[in-house]
This record gives sequence, C-alpha cells and structure tokens, in this order.
Amino acid sequence: MKLRATKFVVLALLVIAGAAVHRFVLRGPTKDDRQQILELVASVEQAVEEKKGSQILDHVSRDYHDDAGNDQRQLSRLVIAAFREPAPFDLVVELTDLQISGDQATLRTDVEFAVGGPVGAGSSTRLEVTAKLRRERGAWKVIEARGWEGASEQF
Repeated sequence: MKLRATKFVVLALLVIAGAAVHRFVLRGPTKDDRQQILELVASVEQAVEEKKGSQILDHVSRDYHDDAGNDQRQLSRLVIAAFREPAPFDLVVELTDLQISGDQATLRTDVEFAVGGPVGAGSSTRLEVTAKLRRERGAWKVIEARGWEGASEQF
C-alpha cells in the first residue's frame, strides 16, 4: 500500500512540474499591465495601417463612449467608412504618457497620420490622442478616446 501512495505522490508532483514548465517556459511569464497596454497601442497602429477594422474594434469596450457622442456601434461605423478610402494609411505613434491605477489606465500619444503616402513625405496630420482604458476579462479595452477625430481631415 505504501508503494501505491508513493507512486501517486510522484505522479502528482510530475503533473505539477509539467504544468509549471508549460506556464513559464512555453508560454513565458505573464506580461505586466504596461506591456499589455503597449502591445494594444502597437496592435491598433498596425490595424490602422492594414485597414483591419475588426482588429481595432477588438480593443474597444462595449461601454465605449466619447465626448462627440460616439458609442462602440458608431465608432464601428466610422472605422468601416474610413477604411473604404482606397489610398493607404500611414501613421507613427509615440506614447507620451501612461498612467495605470488598478483596472483603469489613461494614455496620451502623439500621432502623425497620412493618407496616400508615408508620414513626412507629403501632407500629414498631427494628432494628440488621449484614451482611457479599463481591464475587462483580463484584457485592456478602450472605453473613451479623444483627439483622433482630426484624422478625418485627410479624406
């Protein structure tokens, strides 16, 4: 009976060790909040350049609301309409401030945005975008943003 209990303990330890190896070696350590938000910003930047509206909207909360009266649905319509523009989009995003407090965050960015050519090669629009984020189900989502509206001047 003692041999059976020893086998069970060894097996349990192997399972725990295997889970630990999977978590820390294969998946890597969990990312801190700052890193997750930086990746969100990079993902949105890439999605704008590639005109992937669904990738942008994946980062927007269902509770999104801004000063212009846009909610998530209206923002979705605006993204779809903007991406109908046949000319390519280019942007350069510089994060100027990031404040994280629990499950809330505020970020400020300087954005240079151009339609039809690269930033700096022709006319571009400089934007100061501020966004409020909230952690929802383990992921950061934008709940409010302002300053992006000036990008529509390029169309």
